[in-house]
Amino acid sequence: MTRSPLTRRSRSTLLNAALVLVLLGVVAGLWFVLRPADAAASTDAATVRSATATRATVSTTIAATGNVAASSVANPTFTVTGTLTKLKVAVGDTVEKGDVLAVIDTAELDDAVTQAEDSLEDARSQLSSAASSVTAAKQQVTEAQDAYDTKVTEKDPETGEKTTTRKGSKSQVTSAKSQLSQARSQYSSASRSVERAQTALEDAQADAKKSKLKAPMDGIVTAVNAAVGDTVGSGSSGSAGGALHAPERAGPAWATPRENL
Repeated sequence: MTRSPLTRRSRSTLLNAALVLVLLGVVAGLWFVLRPADAAASTDAATVRSATATRATVSTTIAATGNVAASSVANPTFTVTGTLTKLKVAVGDTVEKGDVLAVIDTAELDDAVTQAEDSLEDARSQLSSAASSVTAAKQQVTEAQDAYDTKVTEKDPETGEKTTTRKGSKSQVTSAKSQLSQARSQYSSASRSVERAQTALEDAQADAKKSKLKAPMDGIVTAVNAAVGDTVGSGSSGSAGGALHAPERAGPAWATPRENL
């Protein structure tokens, strides 16, 4: 019996497919046996583990050696001279900014204000007098000039001859102007005196407000270098700075902010 070409072609196709499958199986077996170690590790690493996240406190301890010091130190002292009448703090007291630390007697400060007021009143009186002098001198200049400008004509009764003269003289005008210049100079001097007296009064009034020594910041009193009855302030001996170290008492001194202790 004669075989058809289609049947032979089909057998050939099946044979080829079988060969391909065998070849793929050989290649797969070789790869599995000879695969790299990292590939095996990656297969093992594919395993995933999960856990629940929670909050916790992580603490770290640092050990160090050193001296504890305040971040800032203040040594307040009176800027005016007076007798200490009240001391409101002691070493170890805690104070806040603006608290009154000590008070000095205000009698001398009040007297200084009164004297300054009297001086200002006198200076103003002198200025008023000088202003009046200027006004009077101006009037004299005007009158002297008018007299000089005024001409007077007289007729001789016997001869009938007429003579023209001036009512005032040139020297009178010059003298009046000189007096006006002096009056103006006195006024300027009196005006400057008023300004100085006014400044002195303002300074005295400002000093009168400095009778209380106040804390410039929050802190703890670490030193007090004065006692009631002491003379303290800018004009007393040993008061020029360094209140904590001055050999003579200059005024209360304190330091060390409390938040740093």
